[in-house]
Amino acid sequence: MSLRDGLKPTGRKGVFYKEHETRKHGVRKDRQLVLRYTIAGTTRTETFGWTSEGLTEVDAEKKLAEFRANAKSGVRPTSLSDEREIGAGNRQAEDDAKKAALVEAEVEAAAERRRNTTVSEFFEVLYLPQAKHDKKPDTWGTEERLFRHWIAPVIGLLPFDQVSIEHLNEIKRNMAVGKRGDALPHPRDRVAGITNKSPQLVRNPARPMSAKTQQYAFAVIRQLWNMATAVKPPLAYGSWPGATRQFKKPKVENKRQRFLTREEAALLLARLKKSSRDVHDIALLALHCGMRAGEIFNLTWNRVNLNKGELLLVDTKNGESRIVYLTDQVLALLRSRAMDRTPGRHVFVNSKGGPFQQLPVTYARVVVELGFNKGITDRRDMVVFHTLRHTYASWLVEQGANIRLVGDLLGHKTLIMTTRYTHTTANAQREAVAKLSASLASVGENVVSIFDHKKV
Repeated sequence: MSLRDGLKPTGRKGVFYKEHETRKHGVRKDRQLVLRYTIAGTTRTETFGWTSEGLTEVDAEKKLAEFRANAKSGVRPTSLSDEREIGAGNRQAEDDAKKAALVEAEVEAAAERRRNTTVSEFFEVLYLPQAKHDKKPDTWGTEERLFRHWIAPVIGLLPFDQVSIEHLNEIKRNMAVGKRGDALPHPRDRVAGITNKSPQLVRNPARPMSAKTQQYAFAVIRQLWNMATAVKPPLAYGSWPGATRQFKKPKVENKRQRFLTREEAALLLARLKKSSRDVHDIALLALHCGMRAGEIFNLTWNRVNLNKGELLLVDTKNGESRIVYLTDQVLALLRSRAMDRTPGRHVFVNSKGGPFQQLPVTYARVVVELGFNKGITDRRDMVVFHTLRHTYASWLVEQGANIRLVGDLLGHKTLIMTTRYTHTTANAQREAVAKLSASLASVGENVVSIFDHKKV
């Protein structure tokens, strides 16, 4: 049925109506107002609306007048369909604008949340999980402790853009005097009678940190900052605050002077052998092969070649692999432990069957018992486990090995690193000077004074 069928005039030009069959509006049937008009040579018949919607014949007549005026002026709309099209476009534009505003608000809110992301939140959510993936457990574990004890108490609650050189100096001062936060809870913390101190501080009391440890803490902050500048969008901008010349980094002078004599080494090994076979064997490997503790702990039987008398170390501290050549004593030691040479099994396993994570306290206890560190306050002069690696290098030099060869055996990338571990004994120095003195003695008798020569 066509819209034009059944139209009745209202008495107003171009305005017609149809009555609803049942619905009433007031005392008469509801009317549907219809416009029938010609503009710009086009005749249209369009529904205007129902009187029950509040529309009147006068409204319809005014709408027609509006369309004709628009057509005369050359603007839109000139019809109801044109008006609906414009309205739909306007509504779409409004909807698009609202959606764009919502998206912009969400983006701004997210940016605001990111700007307010604290250093601690970033460390926990992004930095530490990535460190656990990329680094060894002892490395990321140390970084986590440094962050919790020293870094977080000062800058943990700050966003990156508020971290300044003042905060770094505060961290440095705290570490220098041992002012830190609590350690993690531990089963051993169940100590009776503790009232004025936290159990963690009783077990692991705060103490001043060395310059090397302070440098390590600032390295963690620098890595945090660099990662924060690399995320999108960045949480930090530019160089970290410690890059400025105004920040004085702790100076480290840990060039060890102490190494063991042959007699001291024999005494240490003999005492360790009585206390713990594992610790004795670990110490012998460090002393005779210059291996680090971590390299010994990670050593597996598939890296041991008893026929050639070699070990293959992979993933070492400098990131490169190297060959370790065994002394007869170490070769005999490994053969005595080779009953279970399952490939992939660690050479040294703890009581639980897993690899050692740290050196047993037996070593430190024996060093104390032997009095090697009695009266010594400078850590560079103390006997520690690393002293065995230092002794290995020093003995090689005393035997006439050149520095480059020693560096290769130790796995150093630069000669500067090697010179930190190689020192000759006082006796060797005296012997060298004595040889020089002897070589000059005969020459000295034939030296003629310049002044005497002029007199002649």
